[in-house]
Formats: sequence, structure tokens, C-alpha cells
Amino acid sequence: MRRLATTLLLACLGLHVAAQVTPDSLRVQLFVDERRSAAAREPHAGYRLQPAAQGLQLQPADELMQRWKGDAVLGQGVPVVVGQEASSWPVWLVLDLSNESARSLQATRVYLDVESSATDLQPFLQAQPWGLEAFQLHNRGWGRAENAVLDFAFGAEQPVSERFSLALGTLGAVRVTPERAMAALVPALPPLRQQPPECPALERVPDCLAQLRRTQALGRLDDIAYLRFDRVMTRLRGTLTYQWRDGAGSLQARTQPVNLELQLFRFRLPDRPTAAIGAPAPEQTGFAPVTLQLDRSRYQLPLPYRPLLGPGQNQRFQLTLNAPKSSRHRFRVVVESSDGRRAATEPMELQYFVPQFDATEPRDVR
Repeated sequence: MRRLATTLLLACLGLHVAAQVTPDSLRVQLFVDERRSAAAREPHAGYRLQPAAQGLQLQPADELMQRWKGDAVLGQGVPVVVGQEASSWPVWLVLDLSNESARSLQATRVYLDVESSATDLQPFLQAQPWGLEAFQLHNRGWGRAENAVLDFAFGAEQPVSERFSLALGTLGAVRVTPERAMAALVPALPPLRQQPPECPALERVPDCLAQLRRTQALGRLDDIAYLRFDRVMTRLRGTLTYQWRDGAGSLQARTQPVNLELQLFRFRLPDRPTAAIGAPAPEQTGFAPVTLQLDRSRYQLPLPYRPLLGPGQNQRFQLTLNAPKSSRHRFRVVVESSDGRRAATEPMELQYFVPQFDATEPRDVR
């Protein structure tokens, strides 16, 4: 009954539990620390624990997993902020040690018993605006994304133009400016960008656009464009296809949907104010992590916990994990005591994510 009550209490506190009880009543539990994750207020901060084929699985929150390994649309959602250090991408856990016997217990050794660690080479692509007339594609994963091809069309609510294709090569970092495809649909686009047409006021922009239509041949502008304030916009919609090799060297293929807003041109208004640039966000501080290794099997990492547990007592410790690269790890937390007792959590599969930071200048593709 006491164990059931404890488990129910932990569930109420918002903690996911991984536990294993040994016959000698030394108990080790591992929780996802959702309180620290919620306090961070970052899309990548949360991990979730769930049953797996053997033991338990620990992986990033759904939004990040969908972007990395699912069918999330490139160009949609909040961009993942890229830091240079793995300590900015922690797995926040709580380790709970319980002595359910009638004797005091001294923990003499606590460690991660790691069965295997392997680098995950699946690319992680992000699409972000570059100005308003181009966008950047970055591969933040640890494997190469090769033979990339962008197939796309333009439209306001759905793709209505003819389709275009751009060979992007290896990603990398690529700055895509689809100006040739846009100019094929709106031949007057280059001079409209070089010398934006004038409009006397923001509220007159629809009238100015109608007048522009009467004086210039704007091609398929009406089919693909819409107004956003003083800007004439469109949407690029399509797919990005590329290949990558997994850790075993096998060639994999992936296709991701793309949906990005781009500016065709804008009107020049009198006395347009300059947009203010906000101050950068303050840096977030975290807890010192235990760093898992890469591409290694059957190793141990010591943990700095040596509690003295009285009869029926438990203590909790914050545990933060990371790794140098995105990777998969299978491990347990093991506790040994002074009287020879030994307990461990269930085997746990950790799918760890940290983006690659690449400061190289993007290649231009037009």
C-alpha cells in the first residue's frame, strides 16, 4: 500500500517513473523532471518516458521528434534555437533512492551502466526566412543530407502555379532564392523589386495594386499573390527530397513537405518607420550534466550520490544527462550498498537530440 501511495503521489507531481524493486527492498526510481522542463519554456526542453519493447523509452517531446523523424512541415512552427554546447540540450531527470527495509543503508556506489551508445546520423533540417525574398535550409543533424532536390509551386491558399525544381546538392547550409521561378510567373518582378512602386498610404495599398495591374503586365500575380500590409506575398509549397546514410552505412531516403511565405515585392510608403530590434534574450543557466559517450558499448559512468538511508527513508537527486551528438543509448542506473545489496532501474532507451552548430556561410541557390 505504501509503494502504491508513493507512486500515486509522484504521478500527481507530474513525474514519469522508471523503477525496479529488488527482493531485498532497495528501490531505485528514475523520473522525468517535468518541472525543470516546464520552467525552461523551450520547445526542445521536454523529454517523455514511455513503455518500450524491452524496458522503457526516453525521447524528446513530440514537437521535436516530429521535426526530426516525423512528417512536420519545413518552414512551420517555432524555429529550434541552436546552441554550440550539448549542455544547452539537457535531459532533466530525478533519481529517487528508497530503503524499504528495517535497517539503515549506506549507498557506496551509484553509476550508469551503459549497454550501448551510438551516434544517430539522421539529418535534422530547418527552413528559416532570410530577409523576405529568400530562405535558408540548414542541416542540424550529424549525418550528411545528400542529393537534395526541392520541388515546388506557388499559391496563396494552395499551390496553383506550374511546378519548379531546384537541385540543392548536399545540405549543409543553403540559401534559396527562387527568383527565376517567381520571375517566370511574374515577368515584371525584377524591376518591381529594384524600384518599388509608390503608394500614398498603407490603407491605399489595395487600390495601388489594382492600378499597378492596369499599367503593367503582371503575369500570374493574381493567381499566386496576397497582401500583407504594404507587401505583396506568396507561398512556396512543395517537397524536399534527400538521401542519408545511417550508422550501418545503409542508404536512406526521406521526403519532407515545405510551406514558406515569401515576398514578391512591396510598395514604397512615405515616412515608413524603421522596425525596432529587441534586445537578445538572456542566457539560461542549467545543471552540470553527466556526458554519455558515443559509439561504445558496455561501459559505466559514476554518479556522485552516496546517501545514508534510514529505515523506510528515501532521498531524491537531480540527474542531468547529455551527449556530444544526437545519439541512442541503452542504460540502467545501478545502486550498490554497504551490506551488498544492489538495485537497478529497468533498461532504458534514450533517444538524445542535440543540433550540430555549423558557422559556415550558406551556399546560394537561385
